[in-house]
Amino acid sequence: MTLFPGLCDTVLGESIIGRARAAGKLTVCCHNIRDYSDDPKYHRVDDTPYGGGMGMVMQPEPIFRCYQAVLSQLEGRRPHVVYMSPQGSVLTQKKALALSKMENIVILCGHYEGVDERILEEIVDEEISIGDYVLTGGELPAMVLVDTVGRLCPGVLSDESCFEEESHFSGLLEYPQYTRPPLWREREVPQVLQSGHHANIEAWRREQSLLRTKKKRPDLLAWAELTDRDRLTLRALEGAPGGDSAEKMWARFVRYNKRYKRRGYSAWHFCNCEEDANALAELVKKGVKRATTSALAAFEHDGEPVPQPGDLSVILRWNGEAVCVVETTAVTILPFDEVTAEFAALEGEGDCSLEYWRRAHDAFLREECCRMGLEFSTDMPVVCEEFRLLMK
Repeated sequence: MTLFPGLCDTVLGESIIGRARAAGKLTVCCHNIRDYSDDPKYHRVDDTPYGGGMGMVMQPEPIFRCYQAVLSQLEGRRPHVVYMSPQGSVLTQKKALALSKMENIVILCGHYEGVDERILEEIVDEEISIGDYVLTGGELPAMVLVDTVGRLCPGVLSDESCFEEESHFSGLLEYPQYTRPPLWREREVPQVLQSGHHANIEAWRREQSLLRTKKKRPDLLAWAELTDRDRLTLRALEGAPGGDSAEKMWARFVRYNKRYKRRGYSAWHFCNCEEDANALAELVKKGVKRATTSALAAFEHDGEPVPQPGDLSVILRWNGEAVCVVETTAVTILPFDEVTAEFAALEGEGDCSLEYWRRAHDAFLREECCRMGLEFSTDMPVVCEEFRLLMK
């Protein structure tokens, strides 16, 4: 409901919303409040405010008649009525998603100094703002609302993933996007995006979303849906007092190793307790530990990609302090009881014997299986990853 239906209809007739309207996926009707005026000559719908003051106020009766006309088109089904107002709650993606599930929404656009308070009390369910500033009317905010809600409706976009990965949908900002050419003015598309390795691409995108959100909108992290892996990544980005974060260590590493500049990396610590995580990180830093073992099922359970040769990692202490950078050189998947003495020696733990390795990893993997609701067995597949130290 607006004083300027032509403006709204023109804008909402273009692009994705326009195509959705044409295809019958979305119905948007622009109703002219002036059509319901008591003034047959000038179609006035406003008057001076009681109590004095500048400007004009929209009268309640023309708006109410317009609303009744809308109700008749909906055959009496009451819609959810929104008034666009700087006094309303600020529009968020969460609010847009909730509105997209409603059958019918009516948006009232104010103008001049606003509308008579009594019409708000009579028909409006909620007031929504698009920001803490004032515009000349509610038409532009209304079109923003139609766009953000409309694109979430079934069939408007080709696939739900089109909006599920966008900024704010999951509470995080969207990852960087690139297109052809792969090299533009000496700026290259990150190699991970050109690799075709979908699991690594998804991991990189998630880390980039976390990084962007932390840098640009850290306030969103308090409400975002975060996994344990996300929290570890954020700890890595923060680092520890007096120590490097993963981001800082990576920046220092690529400064002196420019061939890795466009490569992605992950940041993680060993084990599930502080003492072991810190001890093993030190062994890697000293060049003693050159391999690690994980349950194959853990990668699927945690939604993480299985390591691949060429992967780069920043090894962390428990508190998120970066210790060193390593590169995966070999990955083998085999049953737990077929791990060799040679690989156990590369792990560098205890006395480096196969017997010690089996004792330590039997306990570790049983704990992991318990966490995942699985039963440990000696023939369960494990991922044996070898790596080399690049920087400490």
